[in-house]
Amino acid sequence: MYQSKIVFAVLLVVGLLSLTAAQEADTYYGRTYWNNLAQRALIFNCGNGWVERVLWQEKIIVSGLGLDLLAPFVKEAQAEANKLGANLTYVTHDINSDDLPPGPFDLIVNVAAAHHISRIDKVFSQLRTRLEPGGLFVSWDYVGAHRNQYPDNQWRMMRMVNSKLLPVELQQKMNYPHMATMLADDPSEAVHSELFNSTLRRYFDVVWWRSVGGAIAYPLITHNDKVFSKRTVDDATLERYVAMLLEIDYAWTQRTGMTMFAYVIASPKKEVDVLEVATALVREDAREAKAKANGGFYYRPTKVAWRKDPSKLTS
Repeated sequence: MYQSKIVFAVLLVVGLLSLTAAQEADTYYGRTYWNNLAQRALIFNCGNGWVERVLWQEKIIVSGLGLDLLAPFVKEAQAEANKLGANLTYVTHDINSDDLPPGPFDLIVNVAAAHHISRIDKVFSQLRTRLEPGGLFVSWDYVGAHRNQYPDNQWRMMRMVNSKLLPVELQQKMNYPHMATMLADDPSEAVHSELFNSTLRRYFDVVWWRSVGGAIAYPLITHNDKVFSKRTVDDATLERYVAMLLEIDYAWTQRTGMTMFAYVIASPKKEVDVLEVATALVREDAREAKAKANGGFYYRPTKVAWRKDPSKLTS
């Protein structure tokens, strides 16, 4: 049926999920993948539009609407879609302040975009109402610590693995993410990533969630020049240690439940707790107003940040 085709195709075709995991999602539904197309898809914070172009080219969606804050991205995305003759439309849109375009949509796709949203309750409440009955919200995103302010146990494990288990040739200098630098570079980065799960479940029924880890391996591999441009170890050595990191990462997620990234399939709730939603939206207004008055800071610092700079009272 329709839902299973979207489950399999969106996650697989855009290259975000392995074949095995996509088939696992399909098995959950007990349906065959390739049936009907999504008639109208919404992709928010779409950037240059690569996701929806791939979905259209692979005949997964009939039409799509892409939203992004930056006009140059919108212009580029529309130009690339026009070259293909794709039925894709792009609109400049501030997802935190503008209301979402009216639906209905039968598919909403999030590819690493929701962790940039400050008004996450407002947006998720509107996403729910824009999906038609039977529609799906399909997501891959960072769901880890707010602004990469890792908790003490996670940071200690990273440091231990880096200094004790990796060879010197692959070790990196571990610098805890500096809040002032993050605010200067991109204040939206992971602004409320830690709220993704709880906020999603306020408005959607989660029908499939896959934690894919990253709490240990991601910081030690992804931005490590010694793994990439400045690598001095041979392929076999690198593969052996990367495999070790992935095993440690998997064990950590299994033991602690901590994951940096997750694949999610959700359907809009038929009914929500109106008092809970009203309270959440009021609290969101207060939270954002307080942060604006506080230079963009939301919370007290983590233990690690406090030890590094006791003068900083907020993060």
